[in-house]
Amino acid sequence: MRSLFGKHPLRVPLCLEVFYQQFRGEKPCNRWCFPDVPRLYTLLEKKVLQVGLVSKIQRAHAVGQAVERLERLCQHPVRMQINAATERYHELLYAIQPRSNTENRYIELLYRDGDGWHIVDFKTASILTAGHKNELFIKYSPHDRRYHQAVKQLLGADARASICFLDDHRKVALVEFA
Repeated sequence: MRSLFGKHPLRVPLCLEVFYQQFRGEKPCNRWCFPDVPRLYTLLEKKVLQVGLVSKIQRAHAVGQAVERLERLCQHPVRMQINAATERYHELLYAIQPRSNTENRYIELLYRDGDGWHIVDFKTASILTAGHKNELFIKYSPHDRRYHQAVKQLLGADARASICFLDDHRKVALVEFA
């Protein structure tokens, strides 16, 4: 994580941590928590304290970044698709053995609708250029291919995998793998 007092304090790593922490710890882990739910702010405030932010300004900034991205997601059509899912799992832990060692990872969102299974990998990085978006897509593609492979191996299903960029020029962009 970058220094909290560096040139760009509280950028992506912290926002990412705060954004995802809202989903962890739910049993079963299948709940959304958006800005229209009052407990979100309490939950996020607790999480920013847990990651070490003590300054009121730092905490407000980190919570604000997470809420801003969640509000964008609320306005995107993918949220309606996810809400209409017949099954939905957040932060789903899986274990497979692709080679000689066991791979334990989390699939951020796995849901099933009438079209089958879908994997969504959320990214909170601020994208300002098409080149940066392409770099991030290339960087995260291997992760999403592993998620796809895990779902195929464990469920016997060919899931559609997407990266959901939550800050692509201050908009949500859903990029599906071919």
